[in-house]
Amino acid sequence: MKIISDELGYSPAQIHEMLREEFLYEVLHIKTRDGITQKKIAKSTTEITTTEAEDYYSSIRQWASITLGLWIPEPHEETPIV
Repeated sequence: MKIISDELGYSPAQIHEMLREEFLYEVLHIKTRDGITQKKIAKSTTEITTTEAEDYYSSIRQWASITLGLWIPEPHEETPIV
């Protein structure tokens, strides 16, 4: 979150919330008078499985690379010296 936070100028907490809403959500199907409507709600990162967490962080890395031109290392990777 810090790499993206530093790049965009928002706090890590704001970036965390934005990314959860974008990549870590479930869809609720709400029955209304007009039919069914869908609403996305963000999941908590503390309540997901290891596999879900890996998918979440992979999605963030891919998005950051494509959208922002940022390289975000895997936990075991070192940041290259520029």
